[in-house]
Amino acid sequence: MADCEVSVFRALSGALVCKCPIGPETTMMDLRRQIESLACIPAHTQRLLVDGRAVLQRSALVADVLSGRAPEIQLVCLSYSRQEKQAAGLIEVLWKRSRREPEPQVPGVAAA
Repeated sequence: MADCEVSVFRALSGALVCKCPIGPETTMMDLRRQIESLACIPAHTQRLLVDGRAVLQRSALVADVLSGRAPEIQLVCLSYSRQEKQAAGLIEVLWKRSRREPEPQVPGVAAA
């Protein structure tokens, strides 16, 4: 995708939020920063969707994500503080660690 303009719409209402110029090397994080500067929506509260699916990889190129699609992104704003988001991430990591299956015990060998 050569230099073009991506339209960012509210996912639920369909209202146009802004239009962002992108180049072939523009990442999803770059797009979030542009939305933040144009629409005053903090990047950490943005969830960007393409065809109804969240694009979570910040380093993904916008051109690759939109390949073969209309240059349109849907935006959902999440209303929580950055500290809440960080806490939720830590809780998720701890929960995943606690759900790991214990390593099998070898008969006759004491655990360290």
